[in-house]
Amino acid sequence: MSKRIVIPEGVTEIADEKYKFSEVEELVLPSTLKKIGKGAFSYCYKLKSVTVPDSCTSIGSKAFSDCTGLERLDLGKGVKTIGNSAFYYCIKLKEVDIPDSVTKIGNWAFSTCGGLIRKDNVAGIVKLKIGGGVTSMGNGAFYHNGGLTHVAVSDGVTVIGDNAFWCCLNLKSINIPSSVTYIGKSAFCGCESLTDIVLPDRLTTISDDAFRGCVGIGRITIPDSVKYIGREAFAYCGSLTDVKLPEKIDFIGSGAFRDCGAKIERPVQTGSSGFEMNGATLKKYSGKDSDVVIPDGVEKIAGKAFAKNGKINSITIPASVTAIAAHAIEGCSKLERVNIDGANKRFRVVGNCVVDIKKKTVVLGFANSVIPDDGSVTCIGGCAFSGLKALTAIEIPSGVTSIGVGAFEKCINLKSVKLPRSLTAVGNSAFAYCKRLEDIEIPESVTSIGMRAFYKCAALEKACVPEKVAFIGEEAFAWCKALAEIYFDAAECADMSHCDTAFLGAGTAGGGITVHIGANVTQIPDYLFYPYYDDGESVPKITDVVFADGSVCKRIGESAFELCAELVNINIPDSVNVFDRECFGGCKKLEHINFPDGTRKLASFAFKDCAKLKTVAIPSSVTELCTGVFENCRGIERITVPESLSEACGKLGVERDKVKIIKA
Repeated sequence: MSKRIVIPEGVTEIADEKYKFSEVEELVLPSTLKKIGKGAFSYCYKLKSVTVPDSCTSIGSKAFSDCTGLERLDLGKGVKTIGNSAFYYCIKLKEVDIPDSVTKIGNWAFSTCGGLIRKDNVAGIVKLKIGGGVTSMGNGAFYHNGGLTHVAVSDGVTVIGDNAFWCCLNLKSINIPSSVTYIGKSAFCGCESLTDIVLPDRLTTISDDAFRGCVGIGRITIPDSVKYIGREAFAYCGSLTDVKLPEKIDFIGSGAFRDCGAKIERPVQTGSSGFEMNGATLKKYSGKDSDVVIPDGVEKIAGKAFAKNGKINSITIPASVTAIAAHAIEGCSKLERVNIDGANKRFRVVGNCVVDIKKKTVVLGFANSVIPDDGSVTCIGGCAFSGLKALTAIEIPSGVTSIGVGAFEKCINLKSVKLPRSLTAVGNSAFAYCKRLEDIEIPESVTSIGMRAFYKCAALEKACVPEKVAFIGEEAFAWCKALAEIYFDAAECADMSHCDTAFLGAGTAGGGITVHIGANVTQIPDYLFYPYYDDGESVPKITDVVFADGSVCKRIGESAFELCAELVNINIPDSVNVFDRECFGGCKKLEHINFPDGTRKLASFAFKDCAKLKTVAIPSSVTELCTGVFENCRGIERITVPESLSEACGKLGVERDKVKIIKA
């Protein structure tokens, strides 16, 4: 490729990774350019200068990542977004002037332009100016630039992201504009040379480790606007002897001023004792109140924020909350209700269910919850009812189309479930460990049954796989030890080599499983009842297979019943013409198999290790008789083979001196 690349006028976009690893030294971009794609010039080690035209509005992620020879960068006045890691590890880049047009600087956009982390290493960006249009400075945006000593940030930035200036060891000063309300985790952590810092009056959050190890700071005034100071926010600032705090504050994290010279008199914490925050996210509640009121201003409740708290009776959620993570409130054995401020636009409580209005999802329920049936709920969210020991029955109303991951997991006393005809998906582990669940009718509308959906439902006696089901996940019905009947009607289900443990260990505690194959099933999928492990306990205890009258099944799939050692009876319908590889391999108790007159193929090892087979009649319709069909079938006494296949008798896998082969 030429050392000089000239992109012609008229080109508006450079494709992702178009010139990645090229030997380009000189680059000319057209005045018509609007977008530079992801990784477009990444690893162009010899590229020394880039001038982005005013027409360009977007620089993609990693666009110039690892251009270790890049010394000069001129960003056009039309650039709006600089993508994640766009100029990552451009170790010779010295000056960056971000124009006012830029509104977003992506995560790690100019990070690690300083090479090794060492105070005597002054490599990386030396002069940095951030324009007034920037509102968000991404995580690690200028992470580790050893040469950076002064930063000018124009008014307009509201967020300084996590690790934004982490380990800029020679940074002495930065003007934090009045617009900034949030300083992220470790934003200035390890900036040892930083001596002068003025926090703006609009600032509300100083996150965990924000100024940790800034040994040069001698004094700091925390404005009254600050509501939250995170864990170890100013820890190990050994020179910090003068600290002015607000009279009142919502939260100060543990060790916020650890090993500092100043004597800190903690301000009064108002109404939020025991709340551990990360910015506007409630990470954990460790208070002792039984009726918990989450402070106004919290926007997100993180996973396990209220995990296994046995003292809480109620939780009140303010209007400011816009997100509740899965597992956010679980294992609270005494929790009876959740209240939500009426002004909250994202969540509401109805029927003692917490409902995400936008997603039409139940995010939290209780033993006495009644799921709304007015169309406002279409999904039971992940872990919504998980671990509720008091839940014994649940009716899911019409209109609900999906049950999320772990929605009813470990509801150990749940016995009765009514599912609606609108349901299409049962999620992973949806009813896992519901050990008292005896019966559940899966409606005909369901198209997928997730991984471990009914895992270890020890009392479940019947499993239904409806006609429209196209996917069954791994261990979907595994270790359902009481299982006695399986109704398999899935006409659209493909091979199951990806989930060959769907019925692992099923039926092992009872007298055996009868499998009913629906009339519209065209094939028994590969690996349908294959146990993967041949250790006795893992093998599903299938004893009988019954095909419905009028069956249209044409194929018994590869390893479909392999290792089903308890299988005794199966009525093969006349429609079947293919017995695929090892389809009945290891069925040690199978005494008889009827091959329909239209049988076309007997694949390799189809009946390997079927020790009790005694007589076999291969119909004249067979055109493919493969190697080892009856390998190690030591009980076979007589095989009838059509004259047309007489030459193939040697491939049957039997000891010819012990088996009578009759040519018909």
